[in-house]
Amino acid sequence: MFESFLNSLSAYMQANQCMGAIIAGLIACAESIAIIGTIIPGSITMTMIGTMIGSGILNFKLTISCILIGAIIGDFGSYWFGYKYRDRIKQFKVVRNNIKWLNFGKQFIRQYGTMSILVGRFLGPVRCIVPLVAGVLGMPKLKFTLVATPSIILWALAYLTPGFLLGAYAMSLPHNIVPIALGALLAVVCIHFLIRKSIVVANPRKEH
Repeated sequence: MFESFLNSLSAYMQANQCMGAIIAGLIACAESIAIIGTIIPGSITMTMIGTMIGSGILNFKLTISCILIGAIIGDFGSYWFGYKYRDRIKQFKVVRNNIKWLNFGKQFIRQYGTMSILVGRFLGPVRCIVPLVAGVLGMPKLKFTLVATPSIILWALAYLTPGFLLGAYAMSLPHNIVPIALGALLAVVCIHFLIRKSIVVANPRKEH
């Protein structure tokens, strides 16, 4: 039954590649948005999307374009928000409830400077915090743009490639193996998300 569902999903996404690409872009955007991105397992979701690209379920050029656009919107949106409200950023409840991430981001940028934009792109939850904090600390817009843009491209290539290769390899396997592989990846994503959510619930952050 589950295999039948995955076959149907694969067929739908192949027939509606535009919608699949848009969904991939929305995921890339969400994991780049400050605070929200801390709960999204970016490396796993991007691997799964890469697998769909490699196996031909999603269109290569269209999906990559949507992912890059989504990540750029997330990064620059977070930077803009931090820059615009830097004098009263702590007035926002969502920021106060996650003040540890904000403080860590400040320490991270002060330690690595402009390169923190590039390095942070590859460090899980830090990915969505650094652009926000860069804006809060008043990093010049041009400097942020010159580092953030290539870092997004490198991140997309690095995170999609393993899944892409897996998907391409799966194409040479028996047809019924592909949905099983996708199902396994989906299960890992769900388990990872549930574990992270349980940790957050068990260790709520105090307001400052």
